[in-house]
Amino acid sequence: MKAAAVVAAAVAAAMLCLPLASAHWIIPASIGVGFEYTGGAGINVSFNANSTQSDYSALSAPDIVLPSSEEGFLADYGFNKYDDSLSHPLYFGGWYTAPQGGSLIKTYEQAVAASEDGSLSLYARWESKAILTVSLQDLNYNLYNISFELICGESAVSLQTNATQTIENIYYVNPVLSWRLSASARSSKVELGSDNCALTAGQGYLFTAKILSSGIAKIDSALTPQQTAF
Repeated sequence: MKAAAVVAAAVAAAMLCLPLASAHWIIPASIGVGFEYTGGAGINVSFNANSTQSDYSALSAPDIVLPSSEEGFLADYGFNKYDDSLSHPLYFGGWYTAPQGGSLIKTYEQAVAASEDGSLSLYARWESKAILTVSLQDLNYNLYNISFELICGESAVSLQTNATQTIENIYYVNPVLSWRLSASARSSKVELGSDNCALTAGQGYLFTAKILSSGIAKIDSALTPQQTAF
C-alpha cells in the first residue's frame, strides 16, 4: 500500500507539474507521465533546439532524468517532424554534445560517458536537404500536358500543366530518406528516385520536362547538378 501511495502521489504531482522533494523524475515521451525514481544516480539531460529559424527554434523537449538501467536510443521528441517535408530546408540529424561539432549521442551509455557532474546538455543538429528545382514547360496549345509527382517519405506533391503553361517550383528533398520523382508527357515517362539517383545534402539540382509547340515531349532522364545552395 505504501509503495502504491508513493507511485500515485508521484503521478499526481507530475500531472500537476508539482515537484516532490528529493525525487528524480523519468518522463517517458510516449505517455508524458512522471514516475518517481529512487534507484541509482540519474543523469539530468537537457535539450536545445539549436536553431534561429522560427519553425525549428520553436521545437522543445522536456529535461529528463535517465536512470542507470535505461538502454536504447534517446527520443527525437518530435524534432524529426520536418524530415520528409518538401517545403522545409533542413532535417534532424540527431543529438550532439555541442552546438557545432561535438559527439553524436544515441544511447544511455554514450550519455553517461559524455556527462559531467551528472548533467548533460544536448543540441539538435540540423542538416541541409537537397534542393530540387522543377521546371515544367508546356508550349503546346492545350493538346497535351505534363504530369509530375514527387514523393519523399510521407510527403507528396502532384502537378499538371495546362495549355502554354510554365511551372517552376523549388522542393527540399531529404537525401537520407526514400524518395521518388516521376514525370510523363504523351508517351514519354521518366522515374527517378533513391534507388537509382543519389542526392547530396545541400546540393542544388534541376529537373526539366517540356512539351514543344510541335507536340514533341522532352523529359530529363537525370537530375542536373546546380550551384550549391548552402
